Amino acid sequence: RRDVQEAPGGWSVSPPRVLGRAGWRYLRHPGTDRATLSATDDGFRLAGTARLRFPDGATQIRYAFACDPEWRPQTAQVDLRQGREKRFLHAEISPDRKWTIDSFRHPELRGFTDIDLSASPSTNTLALRRLALPVGGSAEIDVAWIVFPDLEIRAVRQRYHRVSERHYRYEGLHNGFVAEFDVDEVGLVTDYPDFWEQIPPSRRRGARPR
Repeated sequence: RRDVQEAPGGWSVSPPRVLGRAGWRYLRHPGTDRATLSATDDGFRLAGTARLRFPDGATQIRYAFACDPEWRPQTAQVDLRQGREKRFLHAEISPDRKWTIDSFRHPELRGFTDIDLSASPSTNTLALRRLALPVGGSAEIDVAWIVFPDLEIRAVRQRYHRVSERHYRYEGLHNGFVAEFDVDEVGLVTDYPDFWEQIPPSRRRGARPR
């Protein structure tokens, strides 16, 4: 079992249990993204850091998502640094799917079930785990899409189709974008042709040699 730690206020909590880690190299611009997927006492957590070079400069993006046991996002935190400029986004999603972003209500997102980063393959995992599609199954979802580097929130519709055990087809119904990709045993992307390739564990920063 996991060790129990004492939190402020006398609450006993367990440290997050890592389910999987992944690192990716962006194929269209210089850049990398590294993420960790964990189980917590309250559900799941996805956190990572992307370092990308957009046309207007090098950009660092730190992100963290907390999900309930059904993989529905509850909070999202995105911190972006580009040169001396800093941008922040904090979202809270209530159990009845009301969205508050940076202290403002967003009624256009009412009922939306998912959140997605435009410049990372990591958030595909959250949608795939929540949907739990059978092989051959498809689903359309309403998504709060975070566009970089402006951190603009767009209400969009997406479709996932599970082609085989670890191969999926993604469609952005709002823009006509279509892609197919593979995932590992916990749902983290392993191969996203033309956009992302996974960095071998031995070459990830801080990785221990086997």
